[in-house]
Amino acid sequence: MRIAVIADIHANLTAFQSVLADIETLKIDRIINLGDFIGYGPEPEAVAQILQQRQIPSVLGNHEMALKDDAILNSFTSDAYQSLLITRRLVSSQTVDYIKSLPALTVENDLRFVHGAPPESIYDYITYYRLYELHAAFAATPEWLTFVGHTHMLGLYESTGRDISFGVLKNGVRRLKHSVKYIINVGSVGQPRERNKAAKYLIFDDQTEELYVRFVAYDVQRTVRLILEAGLPEQNARRLL
Repeated sequence: MRIAVIADIHANLTAFQSVLADIETLKIDRIINLGDFIGYGPEPEAVAQILQQRQIPSVLGNHEMALKDDAILNSFTSDAYQSLLITRRLVSSQTVDYIKSLPALTVENDLRFVHGAPPESIYDYITYYRLYELHAAFAATPEWLTFVGHTHMLGLYESTGRDISFGVLKNGVRRLKHSVKYIINVGSVGQPRERNKAAKYLIFDDQTEELYVRFVAYDVQRTVRLILEAGLPEQNARRLL
C-alpha cells in the first residue's frame, strides 16, 4: 500500500489542491491528514469540505482543538489567536461538528499518526524534545513508524532502542530499515517553515519500505492576496514568501 501523509494545510486551499493534483498523478491507495487544516490561511471551509467529501481520515491538530476550546485558544501566540478568531467566522457549523468528531490519533498496520508527538500529544513539538524525552516517546510507541506534523518542518528521528539520531528529509526517496523505529515529521502543505516554501508531503510504500518526499509548487501569490483580503495577520502571508 502507498500512503500519502499530509499535515498543516492551514486553510491554504491553493497549496492543498496542488498537493492533491500531485497525488493523483501517482499510484496512491490512501491519504491521511495529521491535523491543523485550519488557522493562518484564508479558506478553512473549502479545505474542510474537501477533506469530508473525499473521506480523508484526519486527526486533531492544536488549531482544531483551539476552535473547540477557548482555554487552548488563549494559549496561542497573538497571530495564531487572531487567525483563529477570524477562522471561527469563516467555517460552517457542519465543519465545527466535523472537527468535534475527529480523533486525537489513529493507528493502522504498524503505523501511528498523530499531530504533535507520540504516543498521543496534539500539542508537543518533537523538535523541542530532549534526548531522554525522545527515548520515552519511542518506548511508549509500539508501532514501527510514527508520522507527526506540527513543526511545519521535515525531519526523521531513528531509534535502535539504544541510540537515537536525527536527519533532515530532502526532496526524493529514502529507504527505511525495519530493524529500527522512526518518528517522521512530514512537513507542511500550507505553511512550510523551511527555506524552500513549496508545499510538502510524504508518501510511504509499505511494500518497498521506501519514503518519498514530495515538494509541490503552487500559486503562492493567490494565497497571500486572500490572506490580506481576509484581514488575517500579515505575518501569515510573509511566511509563505
